[in-house]
Amino acid sequence: MSNPISDRNLLLGVLALQFGLVTRDQLVDAISAWGGDKSQPLNIAMSSMVFTKQA
Repeated sequence: MSNPISDRNLLLGVLALQFGLVTRDQLVDAISAWGGDKSQPLNIAMSSMVFTKQA
């Protein structure tokens, strides 16, 4: 059975990819980092890796 918190984190990542906020490679890197330490949500892993697009 899947973990609802993990599902939510992965959904966040996929939405960020679909909205063009991160690239595929950035998402893969963030999920890899988050997979090793799930003590913080994926969005924290993504933001700590500075994956936000500059406007």
